[in-house]
Formats: sequence, structure tokens, C-alpha cells
Amino acid sequence: MQIGKPSHSKGSNDVENLRLPAKTFIDKETNEVYVADGYGTIVSSCSTRRPEKYKRHWGAYGHVPDDADQGNYNPDAPPPQQFRNPVHCADLSVDRLLYVCDRVNDRIQVFKPDGTFVKEGFIAKRTLVQARHGTSRFEGPAAKIHLLGGWRE
Repeated sequence: MQIGKPSHSKGSNDVENLRLPAKTFIDKETNEVYVADGYGTIVSSCSTRRPEKYKRHWGAYGHVPDDADQGNYNPDAPPPQQFRNPVHCADLSVDRLLYVCDRVNDRIQVFKPDGTFVKEGFIAKRTLVQARHGTSRFEGPAAKIHLLGGWRE
């Protein structure tokens, strides 16, 4: 399966091309592929059934993505209404909730598979270290999420 063409993205709301995907996974229950378009600041979904079809995409809080520059991260400011890139993980848990790592904003947002926002949690906001949660995976029947960290110079 190929989604779009390399280097043809027109931004976060391009429904034909991805920018720089960081993670993909297939929901075997619905035959949809989910993409954390790492440097496109979106999560998108399309059918894996032939012919493959774009289904939906969303940004933070389920909003339409906006590519405007958000400036520098400030842990004391209200949470941004958009993801900052890179969005490096999107994983579906056993309870059918989609966990999305918004690493520059130091948060993980949780969605229903249709893009409906459920909740968010913040991770070490004051450290000002990027990528504390750069990638993730679920493991075991308790649906524990494992987050792998990173750094910022």
C-alpha cells in the first residue's frame, strides 16, 4: 500500500500525500491504517481494503490541523490547540482508544478511532526536554503503555 507520493505534501490538510510519517499501524478490526505523520502534525486514517481510500485526519483536540508557526514551547502557557511536530506515535490500546504522542508539547492526547478527543495527559512539562515520549507501544492484557524517551540540546 502506498499513500501519496514522496515530497508532494501540500501541508497538514493534504488528503492525497503525507509529509514525513513517523509511525503507522493497522487496526485489524476495521482494516484501517493509522499514520502519525510526524512532521505533518496530523493523525490520519485510510482503509486498507482495495481500493484504498482516505477516511479522515485530525490535529490536537480533534481540530482541523493548522500549519501556522506556534512559536517556542512555553510550559506556563495554556496548552496549544494544535500539535507541534513531530508527532511520533499513535497507538491503539485494547480498549480501542488511540494514544497520540505530541512530544514537543509534552503531552499525550487520547482519541476515539474516529478522531473524537477524549483526554490528555502531560509528561514532565518543566524539563523542557524534547521527545520524552518519542515512540510507544502497548503490551500485555493490562494495556500498559511503554514510552521511550529522547532529548533536546
